[in-house]
Amino acid sequence: RPLPEVPTIRVDIDPAELYDDNSADLAVLGDAAAFLSALADVLPVRDASGWDPAEIAATRARWRAETDAERPGIVRIADALRDCLPARTRIYSDMTQFAYVAKEVWDMAEPGLWHHPYGFGTLGYAMPAAIGGKVGLPGDPVVAIAGDYGLQYTIQELGTAVELGLPLPILVWDNGKLKEIEESMVRSQIAPNAVVARNPDFLRLAEAYGAHAVRPGSLAALQAAVTAALAADRPTLIHMTPDMA
Repeated sequence: RPLPEVPTIRVDIDPAELYDDNSADLAVLGDAAAFLSALADVLPVRDASGWDPAEIAATRARWRAETDAERPGIVRIADALRDCLPARTRIYSDMTQFAYVAKEVWDMAEPGLWHHPYGFGTLGYAMPAAIGGKVGLPGDPVVAIAGDYGLQYTIQELGTAVELGLPLPILVWDNGKLKEIEESMVRSQIAPNAVVARNPDFLRLAEAYGAHAVRPGSLAALQAAVTAALAADRPTLIHMTPDMA
């Protein structure tokens, strides 16, 4: 269980799954949709009228400023990406500092469009998940966001995306290291170890799979690359670096 201290209710149609290594405090055998529908019928209606729009806007602005101060530059790049993408773009992100910031400050058009392995720390999630999202909903624009380490956990799936001819932008945030882990080591007064990458040439690697590849040198070039990738006849690896902000 990701949060063992939090009481958990598990609803599953398979009785064998109710009592595995992640057994819940309350196990319910049944269909999740039917369970939630019945639960909604008996729960009190929550009044949200106390939320003041101005207060919400001020809180979000403060949150953005604090996030930008903690990890400078990412907010500007995320804003540039959001501005060039269709409103209903489905985003699949990996465990990378870029996604940690972007998913918090991104103004989503509606719920359920940003998919992130929150709580599980699953490196390598973004690209195969984005491929599945694009195959399942081919009419919707889809973007994958991965770090330089996380991408290499499932880089072989780039071949699948090429074979399927998916117009999939794959944004790679390359800071040359596992920076989140490095910073946590420093905070814990541990000498950083095994966190600096010896990365491949990502552009040549993508081209070896038959994908398009580009390294934008500015935010305007990044927007142009993403727009072109959404209309391409194959996936496009877009190599992003912190200095482009």
